[in-house]
Amino acid sequence: MSSVYGPGEQNIDASAAKIFSITEHQNIEFRAEFINALNHTILDAPSNGGIDIANPDGGTIGQINTSEGARNIQFALKYNF
Repeated sequence: MSSVYGPGEQNIDASAAKIFSITEHQNIEFRAEFINALNHTILDAPSNGGIDIANPDGGTIGQINTSEGARNIQFALKYNF
C-alpha cells in the first residue's frame, strides 16, 4: 500500500442504443458506447522516485509521468432472430 495519492479523477461513460424492427420476430440493434466520453486526462499516482538515502535530492520524487488511456468509442451491431 502506498502513502502517495494522485490527483482526483473525473470520468464519464455514456452509451446509446437503437432497435430497428425488420419483421415481427427479427430486429437489428445498434449500440454506441463512449468510455471517458469527455476525454478528461486521468493521471496516475506520483512516483516515489526510487528513494535513495544517500542521494535524497535525485530522481523523480513526486512527479507524474504517466496517464491512463484516452477516450474509447465502441460500436456494436446485433441481429436478433
